[in-house]
Amino acid sequence: MYNNVLPHTRTLCRWYGTIDAEPGFTNEALRIKFNSSDTYLVCNLVFDEMAIHKQRLFHNQQKLGAVNFGAGPQDGDVEDNVASQALVFMLVSLTENWKIPVGVSVVRVTFDGCSANLSAAEILGCDLTDPNNFVTHFPHPCTQEKVCVFLDPCHVIKLIRNSFEKKRLFFDENGEKVR
Repeated sequence: MYNNVLPHTRTLCRWYGTIDAEPGFTNEALRIKFNSSDTYLVCNLVFDEMAIHKQRLFHNQQKLGAVNFGAGPQDGDVEDNVASQALVFMLVSLTENWKIPVGVSVVRVTFDGCSANLSAAEILGCDLTDPNNFVTHFPHPCTQEKVCVFLDPCHVIKLIRNSFEKKRLFFDENGEKVR
């Protein structure tokens, strides 16, 4: 019924073939959101790693599938250099109803507690390991304003629940049982 209404797949390829989908910011989407907004934009940055199919592709005169941190594919052995995970960043507006891959003034970062995310927070300047000296923010690289870091509360509660289910017994710093 709708086959006559939808654009042909080649048309879709031409439309989206002009969008830069390289690692980094999606400038086209950000430009549209900024130009169409009447309010001051406040956003939350959410990121997590995601498993991807490990493969090498050749598309539009370009080799794809290599490990790339945003500065181009990494050098090295072809077999060892094929990406198997992607670190995905999503910007969620707190003042409007939209989500897009990243770029604007970030005031808060929320992520789950996997080691890659905790390492990223540490590299940015946070210290989430010392309970007596938590540093839960880092300076924005351009404005030097504080960017706050939050572990995803739902994910942390799930980890605590799973730990209690698996271990069943915990001790505090004084050696007392935690019930």
